[in-house]
Amino acid sequence: MSHRRHSSPPTPILKLFSVYLSSDGMSVDYKAMSQSKEFALYERLSAQLQRVDLSKLSRDEKVAFFINVYNAMVIHATIKKGPPTWLWARYKFFYQTFYIISGELYSLQDIENGILRGNKKGVGMLRVPFQADDPRKEIALQQAEPLIHFALNCGAKSCPPIKTFSAIGLKDQLETAAYSF
Repeated sequence: MSHRRHSSPPTPILKLFSVYLSSDGMSVDYKAMSQSKEFALYERLSAQLQRVDLSKLSRDEKVAFFINVYNAMVIHATIKKGPPTWLWARYKFFYQTFYIISGELYSLQDIENGILRGNKKGVGMLRVPFQADDPRKEIALQQAEPLIHFALNCGAKSCPPIKTFSAIGLKDQLETAAYSF
């Protein structure tokens, strides 16, 4: 597969997001977005993630791919479930929202702490996301990417703005995101 195919599946929802983003960038019309033809297309496209071969991705391809998927999944889950409004709902949102990618389930929690933070425990976690026998552990970064916090958007107003990342020039993109935040 070419690099472009690795980072492009979530891009349609990120483009769709920008269409329904208010001019001041402070709110999104999720209801109108959920009723659009483009969102229906996105839902069909997101099912194709199960066919992606993650084993061949370089480190930068993994980082860009999973940042884009994470941000797209947050938007998708917000449309389908609504934004989490209390602590337990927030916990469920991050642990029970998932896509099937390369034949495995990946939750928002798995992507952030399992893949992008190098299989490290997150806040309130009692153990690492991927145990020794979990095949997803092979996909996790060997070393955590510290700049992901300037790229991941969990849906809170205090999060960095959503943008699409590419493996080409990723370090510069992440540094720009950090500087801009």
